[in-house]
Amino acid sequence: ANALVQPKIKTTNNAFKIILPNVNFTPKAAEVHKDFEKAADLALDSNEEKVLQFLREHLMITRKETQTLLEVSQSTAGRILKAMVDSGQIKQIGGSRTTRYELRKE
Repeated sequence: ANALVQPKIKTTNNAFKIILPNVNFTPKAAEVHKDFEKAADLALDSNEEKVLQFLREHLMITRKETQTLLEVSQSTAGRILKAMVDSGQIKQIGGSRTTRYELRKE
C-alpha cells in the first residue's frame, strides 16, 4: 500500500492480468549498462580509426587484413567494415572473395 509503484490489473472478457512492479530494480544497474555501451562505442571508434589510418597509408584493405590489423574475429571485422560503409566513411569495391574497401572520395 505504501509502495511508490502499485500493481496494475488489466481485464478482458474472459481473463485478467496482474502486473507487479519490479521492486528489485535499481537505477544503478541501468547506469552500469549505459557505461558498458559507451565503452563499446569507444572501442568501435578506435577500431574504425585504425582502419582509416591503414587506408590513408595503403589505399585499400580487405576483410582479412582488417581482421589481422584489429586482432578480431572474421565476423567482427566484417561488422566493423559494414558499419563504416553504411556510415559513408569507406566504400566497398567488388564482392564475394574480391571485396576490397577504400576511403570514400569527397
